[in-house]
Amino acid sequence: MNKKILCIAATMLLLVQANAQSIKTFVEGKTITKLTKTDMTISSEMMGQTMEQQMQTTNTIEMKVVAARDKEMKVQQKTTKMTMNMSVMGQEIDFDSEKTDNDEKLSSMKDAINKVAIITTDEKGIVTDMKYDKELEALMQGNAALTSTSAKGMPLDFIVLLPTDVAIGKTWTQVFGTEGKDSYTYTVKSIDNGVAQLELTGKLTVNATSQANGMDMLTKLSGKVAGLVSVDAKTNLVKSRTSKTEFTGTVEVMGQSMPMQTTMTTEETYK
Repeated sequence: MNKKILCIAATMLLLVQANAQSIKTFVEGKTITKLTKTDMTISSEMMGQTMEQQMQTTNTIEMKVVAARDKEMKVQQKTTKMTMNMSVMGQEIDFDSEKTDNDEKLSSMKDAINKVAIITTDEKGIVTDMKYDKELEALMQGNAALTSTSAKGMPLDFIVLLPTDVAIGKTWTQVFGTEGKDSYTYTVKSIDNGVAQLELTGKLTVNATSQANGMDMLTKLSGKVAGLVSVDAKTNLVKSRTSKTEFTGTVEVMGQSMPMQTTMTTEETYK
């Protein structure tokens, strides 16, 4: 049961239209370091048993623009540091990529540190393709926590392409996702010293398959997100983001459907 719950939690670690600037403003060789802190609560029910899980993670991710063209951008990305604390059915499980005495349930995650993914986006910064280090790709087969922070069909996380006529009160919506069902709506709350403060609201879906003990687990969730984003108005680079995401849905295992609710708060800074 613990492995199933761990896999569910891992899956949960996976989140501009007209008149917007384009990615051609980005310069090859640009490097960005992302620091992320996530706090998650998962409530689920299986065979009449209610389970609640708490998880806190921190990640340091390095990204480098390796190609920037009018219609496409390629970014090299790797996780350089990760910590995780999980409380599952009264059991505490810890992981620290800089330590050697990690819980065996999460020990394979250390093999993903410093492994490279190459992310390709279209002209609007939407991820169109991802290629992984072969070892990282093998690890990802059964552990969604090891996937990139930018999934195919989603916006690249370190940029927000502001409208060319950006001003206080300006609102626009970005539609994305492989089925076009997800969206972010931004409203400019202030512009100070070249930094735009944006209010974020949105709709998100999760439809992912992972494995535990050789069994497929299908996670289907829908939810909403709200938060604040600080963006450099000249470069479109995100400086910081805080958000709260709430999901409801089901996880299907061996023909059984398990209801699930998830609340996740995230703090991100970019340097």
